[in-house]
Amino acid sequence: MLAGAISPAGAGDIIIGEGTKSWGAWTKQRQARGARSQGMLNWVFGYVSGKNANGLAQRDFLTRTDADRIVAWIDNYCQSYPLATIEGAASKLVDSLQAQ
Repeated sequence: MLAGAISPAGAGDIIIGEGTKSWGAWTKQRQARGARSQGMLNWVFGYVSGKNANGLAQRDFLTRTDADRIVAWIDNYCQSYPLATIEGAASKLVDSLQAQ
């Protein structure tokens, strides 16, 4: 039952849940504005919060952004890379925030 909701990420990490979905699915759900869309948003927020809280970053990279900016960044990214996974794009978002 969970086989479709689990996929390997990089470096031996396993990703579960909405992070395994494509940005095409993200766009479709965002347009529908349903509960699944909110679940995807919450997955991204949890992912970036977890990366921020793990202590590997030199500084708290979420102090320079907010939820609306994160959603806008994700929406823009998915327009350019519709076949990327949500986890892949969230990882790029974390890289971008850390570089600022």
